[in-house]
Amino acid sequence: HAIHSLTKADARAGLPVAFEATVTYYWNDIDLFVQEGGEAIYVETKPNQSLVPGDRVLVRGKTRDSFTPDILSSQVTLLHHGSPPNAIKADFGQLIRAELDCMRVTVRAKVRSADTASFGNMHGIYLKLLMDGGSIDATVVGTDASRVKELLDSDVEITGVVSGKFDSKMQLIGILLEVPSLSDVKIVAHAKTSPE
Repeated sequence: HAIHSLTKADARAGLPVAFEATVTYYWNDIDLFVQEGGEAIYVETKPNQSLVPGDRVLVRGKTRDSFTPDILSSQVTLLHHGSPPNAIKADFGQLIRAELDCMRVTVRAKVRSADTASFGNMHGIYLKLLMDGGSIDATVVGTDASRVKELLDSDVEITGVVSGKFDSKMQLIGILLEVPSLSDVKIVAHAKTSPE
């Protein structure tokens, strides 16, 4: 809470921080999202750590100014395994107004496109989703492309962490859900017509 209360100038000063939180998303890269109660934050960390959603961690690092204050970590220590926090049901308005930035959420949407994708040396699925009110995108961790075809034009419930797409001035121009696993994408209603 103290980190979120910082001004941009304070965050830019690189204040030292240490706090415990629960991992909601990490994908063998530098992107780590953690949550504590009703607040969440982005942490830039080191690649190839053995962290999964639900892990309780101790984060040490420094603040920095970004879209909102976030953390450049010097060390992330696993304390114990556990369960991720319950996801909040979210609508498009809450997402685009950044009311739930970095939080674990569940949304209802229609899949407009589903493609396998490479993100550097990692592989996943990239979804374009239409919600009531607007469009968002999602990246899903994993290489299991067996369900990609059945996702197209299906209504889904998808659980992930709210991230953003930004322009060169760090202004929010779209929403990206970071989804830990294909098991976090549940088909509510299959497409009425086969895409083929």
